[in-house]
Amino acid sequence: MHWGLGEKPAPASTKLVRFGNDHDWKNIAGHGTSTLLLKTDGTLWRWGTIQWNWKQAWPGLRAFEPQRLGTNSDWSEIFPADDRLLLRKTDGSVWVLYFVDRSEGEERIEIEPGLVAERARDFEGGWWRGTAETRLYGLHHRVGVHEDGTLRVLAREQWNSQTRTLDLVAADLPLGEETNWVAVAGHDGEIVTLKRDGSLWLWDFYRAQFPGGPFDRDLHKMQSTIPVPLGTHSDWIAIGNMMDGLVSLAADGSLWLWRLDPNTGRLLQASRRPMPLGNIFGKAD
Repeated sequence: MHWGLGEKPAPASTKLVRFGNDHDWKNIAGHGTSTLLLKTDGTLWRWGTIQWNWKQAWPGLRAFEPQRLGTNSDWSEIFPADDRLLLRKTDGSVWVLYFVDRSEGEERIEIEPGLVAERARDFEGGWWRGTAETRLYGLHHRVGVHEDGTLRVLAREQWNSQTRTLDLVAADLPLGEETNWVAVAGHDGEIVTLKRDGSLWLWDFYRAQFPGGPFDRDLHKMQSTIPVPLGTHSDWIAIGNMMDGLVSLAADGSLWLWRLDPNTGRLLQASRRPMPLGNIFGKAD
């Protein structure tokens, strides 16, 4: 956000601050200046705002209180899909969340004015441990760790000439032959996967972007990508996205940031040490 305003502040450490007293949050997914939250009772909540006057300083999420969305209490999972979010219900059905009401889907839920969930049957083939976005030719591709431990391309963007929108289209292509992945996170042309043994692996899909060629050919270039180790530690238990890069959680509770290069949007060299952010077992501020 600072870069968008033409500012170049010095990197600052991130301080972990506890928010609220609730202990029943189950799932979370960021979306711009807001975050969608899921409680264990199946209710959906928004924390933050989807509109902000950038002539004013951003106050941080702590300036907002979570607000419940809709009346449904049968949501079971949230996971990001490019600039949208996918929601799963307890009956296994999957829904794409749109922040603009397109009013075209036959199966739809109006959660609140301007916020609509449309049924996405193509994504109901299994459960995903996590998903991440990568990009080829400016179009987003969604990769995910399946419940069987494989890493797969599960969706891509495709231009819809009738609605003049970019729609998510289901895909199914394995990436590598490993069956011991437990999590994935990433930005643009790079993603990072976490193995069951606690090691991190970097997939660089930038080299799959070459001029011309049909989509199938692009996917097979992605499929030929070989991951490389990220760092030397093997005590990681979770990974996630952050605006400045990727965050990894170690078994001792410490959080670490793998920074992005602000000029390219790519992760800094894999040999660099991540920056410590704090410890989730430390004293709450």
